Amino acid sequence: MIISMTGYNFSTKIIDGIEYSVQIKTLNSKTFDCNIKSLNDQFDSQIRLLAKKIFKRGKIDFSFKSTLTNSFSRELLDLNKISLYIKQFKKLSSSLSEKELLQLALTMPGIHLKESKKLIKKNEKKLIEFFKKAMILTSEYRKKEGGKLEKELIKYLKKIQSQINLIKKNEKNRIKPKRDKIEKKLKTFNLKIDKSRLEQEMIFFLEKIDITEELVRLDFHCSFFLELIKKEDQAGRKLNFLCQEILREVNTIGSKSSDFKLQKSVILIKEELEKIKEQVQNVL
Repeated sequence: MIISMTGYNFSTKIIDGIEYSVQIKTLNSKTFDCNIKSLNDQFDSQIRLLAKKIFKRGKIDFSFKSTLTNSFSRELLDLNKISLYIKQFKKLSSSLSEKELLQLALTMPGIHLKESKKLIKKNEKKLIEFFKKAMILTSEYRKKEGGKLEKELIKYLKKIQSQINLIKKNEKNRIKPKRDKIEKKLKTFNLKIDKSRLEQEMIFFLEKIDITEELVRLDFHCSFFLELIKKEDQAGRKLNFLCQEILREVNTIGSKSSDFKLQKSVILIKEELEKIKEQVQNVL
């Protein structure tokens, strides 16, 4: 089953009187691109390693926040710094209430005493475990999105296979009329024709417009495409490559025939293929 690179999660947890919250957003990307706004720089490398292991690929945005709860020990705060912050905020805005000023001051850096930093250090393992669970929940979200993507891709591919079958049906009635038309045209010139040479040239011409080989490869590519989205969870790059190969075969078929029905099928296949290519960009 394929996995989408689109995911989201917002989780909160209270540890020793501090409420920690983490918001994770993931989007599609050709590489692993991790952006972290953490509580403390010391967590960045650990979070990045965990994210790489869980998400594999994509643009990952982490946003962490901490809020003091009523049970948090006020002794661990630098009250002088908080007062200075409140005074500065009052100068900037007179519309804020005392409660709003305090809440704003509590979000500013440097308000925790050394004991507070020790508290964060003590709870480092709990914090890492909390962030890990949030990532796993985000990964589950990506799997659900992948299930929806899989249904869409199968729907588009079935339409492509339907047009390929139509091309096969029309192909059976395409070669003989071409041959008959050429022979009829030659008779109008009233020329003496070497039948052996004519047969050789005719075979050469019919081989040039034959699309049997392209149809065989298209069947294989479509079957492999379905196999990948059902069995692999990191099929994005392979699916993207298969889209290019399918397009190559379809273009060759279009160039080998001026038949109206065949050209119509080629256009419809390309239309569905563009939809697939757009969705495949979001597959892990």
